[in-house]
Amino acid sequence: MKTVVSVKIEKELWESAKDLSEELGVPLSTIIGANLREFVRSRQVVLASEPRLRPEVATLLKEARAKREDAKTLSPRFKDAKSAMKWLKA
Repeated sequence: MKTVVSVKIEKELWESAKDLSEELGVPLSTIIGANLREFVRSRQVVLASEPRLRPEVATLLKEARAKREDAKTLSPRFKDAKSAMKWLKA
């Protein structure tokens, strides 16, 4: 079941949000609903001038950085395809 929500916001903000949602091909109601679901899920409102990663994404990024620092998971820089293939087969 769905409900209609009426809010008052600045016209310029509404038009910018509507234009962006159309550019992305996502209905503005979907964007608003997703934000409300995140608000309910996290039980918090984040107001920041810079975007923040969700905790689970930050954890994945931290793990990826740790793997990158492990020399065993990185390939060396190759001068040509032949030396790359030799390294891959080793």
